[in-house]
Amino acid sequence: MRYVFRKKGYALLASILDGIGNVLVSSPGRHGVPLRKISPKKILIVRLDHLGDVLQAAALPQVLKENFSGAEIHFLTNAAGETLLRNNPYVNRVWIFSPGWYKRSGAKSPSEPKFSDLLRSLRAERFDLALAPRGDIRENFLLWRIRAKIRLGYGITGGGFFLTHRVPYAWNAHESRHALDLLHSLGIQPAPLKTKLYWTHEEEAGYRQSLKEKCFLEDKWVAIQVDAGTSAKKWPLQNLEKLLAALAAGAPNLKIVLLGDDTDGAKYLEKILSKLPGKNCLNLVGKTSLRELFYLMRSLRAYVGPDSGPAHVAASQAIPTLFLFSGTNSFDQWKSLAESAHFLRHAVPCSPCHRTQCPVEGHPCMSGIGAEDVGSWLRARC
Repeated sequence: MRYVFRKKGYALLASILDGIGNVLVSSPGRHGVPLRKISPKKILIVRLDHLGDVLQAAALPQVLKENFSGAEIHFLTNAAGETLLRNNPYVNRVWIFSPGWYKRSGAKSPSEPKFSDLLRSLRAERFDLALAPRGDIRENFLLWRIRAKIRLGYGITGGGFFLTHRVPYAWNAHESRHALDLLHSLGIQPAPLKTKLYWTHEEEAGYRQSLKEKCFLEDKWVAIQVDAGTSAKKWPLQNLEKLLAALAAGAPNLKIVLLGDDTDGAKYLEKILSKLPGKNCLNLVGKTSLRELFYLMRSLRAYVGPDSGPAHVAASQAIPTLFLFSGTNSFDQWKSLAESAHFLRHAVPCSPCHRTQCPVEGHPCMSGIGAEDVGSWLRARC
C-alpha cells in the first residue's frame, strides 16, 4: 500500500496498523455490494479539514441528490465549512464538529458535541452510504464506528480496512479529482463541480445593513486579503505597503477594501493606511464574519489573496482572483481550476516544502512576488 506521508516512520506505522486492522476489524460485506446498483436513502459526506478543501466537496450534495432521487443528504464539517453549506437546498442537515487534529479548524463552539456523542448521534441515523474524500484514517474510522452500510473513500493515510469500498487513489492529480473519483465509482459522471452559495432574504438584508454601517456600500471594490491560513502563505506587509502606495499614486479612484483576520499585523497595517492620501482604502481586517465576507464578495471587481480558503471561494464565484501562490504546496495539485483564477508565483528551490512557517530568511517565495506585478494585474482589470 502506498501512503501520502513524507516521513517514512509514519508510512511504516500506517502499514503496521493496516496489517493488524485487516485481520481484526470485521467489515461484513466488504467490497461485496456493486456500487453502481445501490439506491441509498440516506447519505453522509465527511469533510472536516480546511475551508478550501470543504469547498471542493460542497458541490457533491447537488450531484448526489440529482442521481439518488429522494435521498437525504447530510454533511459533516467544521464551523468554517458550515458557512459554505448554510441554506443549501440540497443538504438536509449539516453536522458541525471541529476536531482538534486540524489546527486551523478554529476553536470548538460550546454547542458542538463531544466526539463520542457525535458518533452516537450519527450511528442513530443509519446511513446507507458515507463518503470520505480526504482519505484520512480518522474519518475512515468515523464511518466504521457509525456503522454506515457502504463506506466509500481512500486508504492513503491508513485505515482502508474501515471502508467497505476503497477507491484507487489518483497520485499527482489535482485535489479535486479525488471527489470526482468517488462519484465515478458510483457510476456518476458529473459536469465540472461548481459550488454555489445560498442566501435567505433576511440574511442578505442583515449583511447589507452591517456592511453599510462599516462604510462598505454596494459598489465595485477591489479586495486584498492581508492574511493566510499559515504564516508560510502570507504575503509580507512590506510588499502590501508598496502596492497600496503605488495604487494611491497611479490609480487614485480605485476603491480598495482590506480583508482578513491579521490581528498580529494590525498596528503596522494602521501605520500603512495613515500614510495614504484620500479615503479610497477601507480596512475591514478582523471586522467581518466569514459568512459576511462571502456576501461582501458580491460587490467586488477583483480579489487578491494568498492560496487560502477565501481566495478559492472568490474564484469559485466567478470573481477575477489573483492568487499570490507560496511555495508551500504543489501548484498543480492545489491551484484553483476556476476560469476566473490567475496566479503569481516566485520560484524557489525548496518548493513544495509543506511547512506552516518558512525557515528561509526573508521568506523568498512570497517576498519575491513584487508589488508592481500585483498592481499591473489590478490596473489591467479595473
